[in-house]
Amino acid sequence: TSAVFTQVISIEDTQAPTWTTAATALNVTKQCSDAAGIAAAQAMKPVASDNCDGDVTNIVKVSGAFVASATCPQSGTYTNTWTVKDDCGNTSAVFTQVISIEDTQAPTITTCPGNKAVNANNAGCSYKQTGTSWDATATDNCSGTSIKYTLSGATTSAANAYTTLNNVAFNTGTTTVSAKATDACGNVSTACTFTVTVSNTLTAVCNNNNPVLYFGYSLDQTATITVNPSGGTGPYTVSLTMNRPLNCNVITSSGDEIWAPGANTASSSNITCPTTGSITMNPVSTSTNTITTATGYSLNVTLDANADITATITDANGCITTCTTHIHAEDVRCFAGSSGNAKVTICHKTGSASNPCVTICVDQSAVSEHLNHGDFLGKCTTNCLPPPTTLIRTVPVTDQPTASTNEDKLKVQVMPNPAVYYFNIGLKSLSKEKIRITVVDVAGRVIEQKTNVPANSTLQLGAKYFAGVYFAEIRQGKERVTVRLIKGGE
Repeated sequence: TSAVFTQVISIEDTQAPTWTTAATALNVTKQCSDAAGIAAAQAMKPVASDNCDGDVTNIVKVSGAFVASATCPQSGTYTNTWTVKDDCGNTSAVFTQVISIEDTQAPTITTCPGNKAVNANNAGCSYKQTGTSWDATATDNCSGTSIKYTLSGATTSAANAYTTLNNVAFNTGTTTVSAKATDACGNVSTACTFTVTVSNTLTAVCNNNNPVLYFGYSLDQTATITVNPSGGTGPYTVSLTMNRPLNCNVITSSGDEIWAPGANTASSSNITCPTTGSITMNPVSTSTNTITTATGYSLNVTLDANADITATITDANGCITTCTTHIHAEDVRCFAGSSGNAKVTICHKTGSASNPCVTICVDQSAVSEHLNHGDFLGKCTTNCLPPPTTLIRTVPVTDQPTASTNEDKLKVQVMPNPAVYYFNIGLKSLSKEKIRITVVDVAGRVIEQKTNVPANSTLQLGAKYFAGVYFAEIRQGKERVTVRLIKGGE
């Protein structure tokens, strides 16, 4: 028997396991708010195989930490790795998974303030918002937000100028506010817009107790303008001016118009006529800043030509409004004879068919008698009738004229006017509503009142009035007519 021949067959395993999962198959991208999706991605793992070892499931995972983006702290990556060994200790290549986290979702405005309507409460006739009740609110899927505001319209600002509306001043008018929220990654929400409307509630009335003047007739050549502000924030400052300079030294040195501001005057200019020559600048008087609605601010003027007097009213917050009153004035002085004494121009009714009226000059003391006989102050007109300046129809009390105004709803006729003894007041109206009559003097004092006067009736007024100028307000419902009454002496 031969010696034993030995064959050694060496079996070795030097080949490492391989990954059957594709190299990038486990890479995913998730929103930062998708917690379930991120958890599912972290639970993924690759599959391996080996040439000899049928069970290569002893895969070892090394979980990577979150690495935030330099520009967006809510975005970044997780990098996970795996290796596996077969039974012979051969180690696979590293399998890498990259989980990308991103934040591309914009914030959402959750509270957008509604439109605001407010009255001015701040300097410059503006409104200053106090507190954060006008600020918008927002939410984001991953981070906090910052809200910035841009103003346009009556108030303007640079883009994203404000982070709150607290202490922001809004000008009079309508301002549009645009609010946008931005998250930590720079995502910007859809704009929330609303308006802020600031109103100037300041109003004023220019009361004129005698809108028709006859310069040279002492009983009817002066008007008192009283300005009564209201609304806004008092006290007020009132500035009065005229649309032309004062006429000075007209014909004679006594031909000076007069501008006499009332109490609480702080300053005036161009209101005193020189002894000779004229003034070239318009008169101006400004009150102290103490005027109230109750006190008002007044001005007495004696004029010989038409003029508009305008009041500019400024309240404590700098809000401004104006009112204007018109004065019709005529110089009725005449200098008949050689005395040089000024008399009064009268249009005298002659009773002649060929020459029914003639312009004459009479003494002051004779004016009342002439007026009582149907003559009128000033030069004669082509039709020998007085200019229609004594009857003034005003807007209905509502101050809201309708589309179809019936101008003949209330008619008032006064005969005679001027009168020596009394005035006959004729009332005509389409309405049967009772009428109220109030008579005041040039100082605004109530002289007489009558209520429940029937429509379409005639009554007498003025039997006990002293000589002078009066105003009768005849009111029926929303209709109002004002008549100027001239009472002469006997």
